Amino acid sequence: MDAFKKANIKAMLALERGAKEELLLPKDPETRLKHRQKRDKQNLVKANASITDQLLTISRQLADTTKRSADTLDTLVSSSDSVSGTQEELKVTSGVISQSGKLLAKYGRREFTDKILMFFAFTFFLACVVYIVHKRLF
Repeated sequence: MDAFKKANIKAMLALERGAKEELLLPKDPETRLKHRQKRDKQNLVKANASITDQLLTISRQLADTTKRSADTLDTLVSSSDSVSGTQEELKVTSGVISQSGKLLAKYGRREFTDKILMFFAFTFFLACVVYIVHKRLF
């Protein structure tokens, strides 16, 4: 769009310059007419060439922009796939972590139960020792 605006401004300036030159031409109608026809043709050729070049430049810029947009789209697609893959991996990891938490809680309860059983077993052993020592001594 900027290039198009610049092209329009240049064309308008060229037309204004041409109009100024026409005003400053000689007063003789015949010479003036020949000079104006010659100038008009030259100006038209120059203006057409300039506008064509500017349009070609704009076309190239649009093609480059389109190519960059396509490259960006490809990058977005590949990164989106990566994000989706990472999301699936995180879901699996979350399941593993929750399962590990459950197992750790279960083993913690078993450890506590084992400690209580060991305490009762040791208490029973001490009671047996005390009973045996009591019977032998008294």
